[in-house]
Amino acid sequence: MEQGYTVPTPIQAQAIPIVLSGRDLLGAAQTGTGKTAGFTLPLLQRLAPMATKSFSPALHPVRCLILTPTRELAIQVHESVKTYGKHIPLRSFVVYGGVNINPQIEELKRGVEILVATPGRLLDLVGQKAVNLGKVQILVLDEADRMLDMGFIPDIKRIIALLPAARQTLLFSATFSDEIRKLASQFQKDPATVEVARRNTPAEAVTQYVYHVDANKKRELLSHLVRKNEWEQVLVFTKTKHGANRLASQLQKDRINAATGCLLNYTQAWPSATELDTFLYARGGVPWRCTISPPSGVLSTPGLFTVGPCYQQCIVNSCPSAGALLDRQEQCAAANCPAECPGAGCQACVAAKCQAEVAACQSASSCE
Repeated sequence: MEQGYTVPTPIQAQAIPIVLSGRDLLGAAQTGTGKTAGFTLPLLQRLAPMATKSFSPALHPVRCLILTPTRELAIQVHESVKTYGKHIPLRSFVVYGGVNINPQIEELKRGVEILVATPGRLLDLVGQKAVNLGKVQILVLDEADRMLDMGFIPDIKRIIALLPAARQTLLFSATFSDEIRKLASQFQKDPATVEVARRNTPAEAVTQYVYHVDANKKRELLSHLVRKNEWEQVLVFTKTKHGANRLASQLQKDRINAATGCLLNYTQAWPSATELDTFLYARGGVPWRCTISPPSGVLSTPGLFTVGPCYQQCIVNSCPSAGALLDRQEQCAAANCPAECPGAGCQACVAAKCQAEVAACQSASSCE
């Protein structure tokens, strides 16, 4: 009630009883359906009897492990855990790459019952013997489809090998592709299935149109559609930063104001409406945004027209380096790369260690 919940969402109504029963769960739900509360609330209830106010780290082992593909999602999930569990003396913490590992090691020494983590940083901590996963009772794989796309599955398998065989495993994905079902069969035992949306269905709030046009006519068509429909705010997806800048320049020649920037790339978390607003209005309220290809998912920001991709879409889903670089940005930092190294899109990275990873992704994705 404190968070304004009066009636559970469909995913919550179906998932919560299953999680409380201790059974494995395979759940499909889009972003914004209340999925995080759907697994956070029941797992907090299941762990509540083991909560203690003791200061002894031994009484606060990791009992629940929540894995996410990106640091942004990890932070969001951890905030939900803290919000929903603020009246329960269970310790929670979040770990992810791109920051100094030492403060994370010190916090883990104090004991943590609920750990939210990205795979790469968690394995780094395991390698330094900073975390013991031998008492995990509940494993949550959030946005498993993105983990699959970003090449994290080998890391996931290494992590699961460290967990007790007798555990509850909850796997959530935006869609139930054949690959996700195969993944679930490897990690779960007779899971209950909850599917809020039809298989691979787009967000209902989004109307989609397809225009078949020659590649050299795309920009002209885009300009025509903007003027004809009097669109005031448009988000355009292109394959590369260079493509985004080139398109923005061409649109400006057509007297259409356009802005480009580094709001996201295909390895980063999807921006919220607030982040989009901040980006746009920080640039004088420009109504346009040209960016490179987004991750799996559909934008649902009200009043925003989405066009894309402007050029042939080529997201590096098959390149494991994408996930490795994203989650281990501290390696880039140690090699004197830019402080805000954006992972697999780090073309500015000058260190040989990062250059090799980037080159591997680029060679795997050359589809110009």
